[in-house]
Amino acid sequence: MNEINCLICNQKTDYFDEYKFNVNSDVEFFGKIQLVYCKECDLSFADPMPSISKLDHFYKYVYRDFGRPHYRELRNLEEELLSQKNMNYIQYLSSFINFNEIENIFDFGSGSGDIGYLLSKKFKHLKLHTIESDNFSKEILKNRNYKIYENFNEIDIKFDLIISTHVIEHLTNLNIFENFKNVLKKNHYIFIEVPNNLFKVNFHERPYDSPHLIFFSKKSLYSIEKKFNLQISDLTYAFYSIDEAFKHMKKFKLTFESWTKKTKYSKKISIKNFIKSILPKEILKMIRKIRSENSLSYENFINGDENSWCLRVIYKNIENNEDRKESEKKIG
Repeated sequence: MNEINCLICNQKTDYFDEYKFNVNSDVEFFGKIQLVYCKECDLSFADPMPSISKLDHFYKYVYRDFGRPHYRELRNLEEELLSQKNMNYIQYLSSFINFNEIENIFDFGSGSGDIGYLLSKKFKHLKLHTIESDNFSKEILKNRNYKIYENFNEIDIKFDLIISTHVIEHLTNLNIFENFKNVLKKNHYIFIEVPNNLFKVNFHERPYDSPHLIFFSKKSLYSIEKKFNLQISDLTYAFYSIDEAFKHMKKFKLTFESWTKKTKYSKKISIKNFIKSILPKEILKMIRKIRSENSLSYENFINGDENSWCLRVIYKNIENNEDRKESEKKIG
């Protein structure tokens, strides 16, 4: 095996485990990969990383396709908007950030943009921006008044707040933090949420990895703070337990592991959707509520508990790239 260096500290990593797929056909885009681990940063990641062109196609056309784990029915969007999960995001962010002093929000990898949209409904002056390649989300984002950029080169303003929830674990490297610093005002904030991975406790029991490529712990987020000259304003645990998450993931895998482009309109799915189409909306709401209560509830978050499924961090941009260049000139 070739020597693979850590994405944060550049130290040598060790083989950790084989990569596990949720949707088996995704191997077409991700290839045959394994996981390596850096003990210095408590960080794991895929090796070799998939090609950018294949990942671009995957996230643009496949990731939220019909019948897949992240497919969302358009008619349920407004109802899902007010979920316990989304409302907790707003409560959490509002406790650390004065939105009366925020104007431009950049939601990187926003999906349908629930968080920014909810914030803009509460704080009418906010302007929303995103980079989101997913074709299934773009029309929704336009309707929610997001300005959509294709890449960072198109951005010509500085943002007051960057939000990125459950996105950076999908990337092939951590250069995104340099991009964030380039478009973020000095002394302003980046809010990140990622899955919490307890590598030395129960990580090997996880049902699958895909489509994640980088796996973080609390220590990893401190290492990122140091590498990119950020300052942590808050770092906490959130959501239900990892044990509950693994149970849910096992059910997910049984449901979605055989999905392919050719079978996405299977007879089973067609019948299920036909039944949904003829049931009254109130009945559907009741069914979804019961199902939610019987599976994973967001009502009781486990903030502060190491066994929580997610990590949240708010970084403050204490030095932007202009400051760094000026310092380098003086040193030179």
